Order: sequence, then C-alpha cells, then structure tokens
Amino acid sequence: MYVEIVLGPLPVRYYPRSRPLEKGDLLPGQDECREQSLVRSDRLRRLVMPLPGGRRYRLFLHWSDGTDLEDLDKRITDGDPWGRCFDGAVAGGDMDLRCRNCGTDFVAIVADAGIPLLGDISTRLRDHEFVASCPVCSMRWRPHVLHVVKAA
Repeated sequence: MYVEIVLGPLPVRYYPRSRPLEKGDLLPGQDECREQSLVRSDRLRRLVMPLPGGRRYRLFLHWSDGTDLEDLDKRITDGDPWGRCFDGAVAGGDMDLRCRNCGTDFVAIVADAGIPLLGDISTRLRDHEFVASCPVCSMRWRPHVLHVVKAA
C-alpha cells in the first residue's frame, strides 16, 4: 500500500517499508519476488512517479546519512510534516550486477542523476556513502552503487 505525497515538483506514490506490496503495486513486467526483496531494505524506499500519457516509473530512494526511515514512514502515513527527511536521499533504479571477480549475481540499486525530484544532485552524490565493493569478495566495482541484494 502506498501514500500519495508531493516530492519536489511531482506527486509520487511513496511505499512505507512496513507495508508489503500488493499485486496492483507492481508495474507491467516487474517481478514480484524481486520487488519484495528490495522493499524490505531498511535503507530504501520505493517510489512510483507519473509520466506523460498515464505511464508510471518506479525508482528507489536510498539514505546513507542515518535518517530514521521508520519515523519518516510513520510521519508520511499519519499525514504529518516530514520536514527535511529527504535531504539525504539519492534516487536510483535497479539493475542486475555480476561481480567480475567472484561471479556472484546481485540486484543493485544504482544512482540516477536524471531524476528531477530531489534537486542538488552533485552535493547529494558527493556526500552519499556508496557500496564500493562486492560484499562477497571485496573486489571494487562500478561507482554509484547505492544498495545490493544477492540475487535469488
């Protein structure tokens, strides 16, 4: 279940962690198991934003600054002001990622600088803490990986 909020210039659907996704929350072509594994993260929140022509785009927000996301979820669900709680967030999309060293497959959330919701992307990227290496073998990999989940 989602809550409609306005983030930056757009109305978006915000999905609190405490609520499991329902069939109607999935966009065409999305895998339910993959989505459920990502929305269980304590550092990610799922958003769906409208696109022209009635289409929708799904992305994730990631925080590395210690923002209390359980408190944010409660504020949004209760309709309370959330203040500057999104200041530490970076938006990203999911992609399949294989470590070139150990061959482990992951679902990764990778920063997307083209999302217009949060503004000041250069400061956000500079200040954000990324997953710089494979959690299995510690080999460094591509920049701007926000979060990884081992693929099923």
